[in-house]
Amino acid sequence: MDLAARWVAPEPNTRAERAFTLFLDYDGAGAEVQGSSVYAASGNVDQIGAYAFADSSRRMVLLTNKTTGPRPVAVSFPSALDGTWKLYGFDAANPVHLIASGTITGTTPTLPSLPAMSASLLVIELAQAPESRVFSNGFAPN
Repeated sequence: MDLAARWVAPEPNTRAERAFTLFLDYDGAGAEVQGSSVYAASGNVDQIGAYAFADSSRRMVLLTNKTTGPRPVAVSFPSALDGTWKLYGFDAANPVHLIASGTITGTTPTLPSLPAMSASLLVIELAQAPESRVFSNGFAPN
């Protein structure tokens, strides 16, 4: 495929509109998903979908809970990260909003369970850009 496009705006308050918002204005102040797509793997793709992006100062992980109940998730990076993280997301009942935040000094941030039938975006702002712009092998959520 050379080009993909959506020719009409999604209906207001739909999951399609919320998905666009998650990618194009997740914090309500114009922040958007940017960077190169990098390897991501899920321990159970039928339950949790995983996609990752990286640039010189941020790591972003999109997690989708495909199940009808809340699902715990453990994200693990191949090398230690130092910075702050915020988890944004939406589900059937809530538009895109900040779910949780914290710090990471290692390979595994402690995240809350993902709501049923939801999409969540983990945004990690690195305290210092790594020497290499390569994002190693990605991460693996449980």
